[in-house]
Amino acid sequence: MHLIVPFAGVMSEAGRAAARELALPHLARALDGMALQWLAAPAGADPQEPELSLTPPHEHVRALAWGMTVTDGQVPWAALEAARLGLPRAGAEAGPIQAWGRLTPAHWQLGTEQITMLAPQLLALDSAASVAFLEAVRPLFETEGFELHATEAGHWLARHPVLADLPCASLDRVIGRNVDLWLPADPRARLVRRLQNEVQMLLHTHPLNEERERLGALPVNSFWLDACGVAPAPHSASTQALPETVIEDDRLRDVALGEDWFAWSRAFAQLDEGPVAQALQAAREGQSVKLSLCGERQVCTLTSRPVTAWQRLRMAWRRPPMAAVHRLLEAL
Repeated sequence: MHLIVPFAGVMSEAGRAAARELALPHLARALDGMALQWLAAPAGADPQEPELSLTPPHEHVRALAWGMTVTDGQVPWAALEAARLGLPRAGAEAGPIQAWGRLTPAHWQLGTEQITMLAPQLLALDSAASVAFLEAVRPLFETEGFELHATEAGHWLARHPVLADLPCASLDRVIGRNVDLWLPADPRARLVRRLQNEVQMLLHTHPLNEERERLGALPVNSFWLDACGVAPAPHSASTQALPETVIEDDRLRDVALGEDWFAWSRAFAQLDEGPVAQALQAAREGQSVKLSLCGERQVCTLTSRPVTAWQRLRMAWRRPPMAAVHRLLEAL
C-alpha cells in the first residue's frame, strides 16, 4: 500500500506552532522503523524555493503514482478527467490536440493591498448553479475557440490548443493567498488573463450574482485555471484510475487551507490513529508499505524494509520520542 498525506507540513507560523504540539505515536514508530527518502522537486521548479513550485508536493507524488513524468505546473489532471468522462462528446470534432484545463469558479476578495482567492467551497455552488454560471460565461470562451464542459465536481473542463503545455499554479497553491503572485507569467497565458478580466466584468452585475448577494451568498466573480496539458498515450497506466493500493487521505487539506489549526491538529491525530496505524501494522507484518508525508515544500516517503522478529517486537513496543517527528514535519 502507498498512503499519501497532503498538508502534513505547512508554512504558516501558527500551523508550525501547532505541529510542534502534536502527539503522533504511530507516525513516530513508523519514522523509527522505516526507510526515509526525500523527493526531488519537479522538473522546472526552483529547488531553492520549493514552496513557490506551481505543482504542490502532494500533486507531484500523486502524479508519480500514476506513472507520469512531472514538469512543474503541467500535470494534465484535466485531460485525464476528460478521458474518464468520455470527452469530447460523440460527434464533436476532436481536433489534432486534446489539450485540456480545469476552470474553477471562484470568489476573488479585494483587500487593501492584494486580491485573495477564497476557498471555492465557500461559494457552496450546487451542480445547477455551476452550470448556470458556465452558461453565462460560455460565449466569452467559445468566441476564442474554447470548448467548455461542466462536471459533477463543480468545476469546468476547457479544451483549447493553448492549454497543451501552459504552466499554471495548482488551485491548492492559490487558495487564501495573493492571486497576483500565482497568475501565469507565460506569454501564452495572455488570452487566459484577458478572459479572466472579461468574466469579472460580465459577472459583476450579472443577475445570478445579484440573486446570490440577495441571499447572503458570496458572488462568483472570477475563475482559476490549472491542471493543463495533454493526456499521456491512451494505453499508458496514467490514464487509468490510481492503483487500489494507493490511498490519498486529504482530511488535512481543507482545514490547513482554512488555517483552522485546532481542527488540523485534531484531524492529524485521527489520521495517526487510523490510516497511519494501519500502514505501520502492515509494515510489521512484512507487507510492502509506503507513507508519503507532503508539506508545502517537500515530500518525505517512509518505506517498509525487511525486519527480523526482534525488530518487529521492538517496533511494536518501543516508544520513540516525538522530537524526530516534529523535525520532520517542520522540514516539510
